[in-house]
Amino acid sequence: AGSRNWPDRPNVLRGFLGDAGGDRETDEVEVLTTTIDDATPEVIGGLSETLLASGALDVVVIPVLMKKGRPGFRIEVLAPPELGDALAGRLFLETPTIGIRRHRESRWVLKRRSGTVRLPWGPVSVKIVDLPAGSHRMTPEYEDCRRISREHGVPLIEVIRMASESEVTGD
Repeated sequence: AGSRNWPDRPNVLRGFLGDAGGDRETDEVEVLTTTIDDATPEVIGGLSETLLASGALDVVVIPVLMKKGRPGFRIEVLAPPELGDALAGRLFLETPTIGIRRHRESRWVLKRRSGTVRLPWGPVSVKIVDLPAGSHRMTPEYEDCRRISREHGVPLIEVIRMASESEVTGD
């Protein structure tokens, strides 16, 4: 409280101490970026799968227009810092790139866990994300939904909807 007395209001300052992070955690990732205009779409198509199998956290391929009006691809790889060098080596090996930009970024990551829901055709793995407001978001694993759709002739969109609306039966 302050020392001056105001006739129409108190002379105090109210403060709040809290954690703005909620259910978020932080970590660091290495971001690798390259642009390519001399690779076939078939080469680029398999690249994401190869990089993910090599430990990348995420791979994004963005169509771009490069110098002289050539269509190309911008490839961004999110990697654990300890795998940055290995994934850059994989990019050099798997593509015709001659240069890769790299930098570290910190990121917020929501807490998540795995579970299973039971559908009439079998189990589906789900990811459950804890949202900052205290609620949860559940996402069924695409490969499980696709397998059920193919094996039982059920539309994929229906399998995903049913899995999203089901109760988790196990972790």
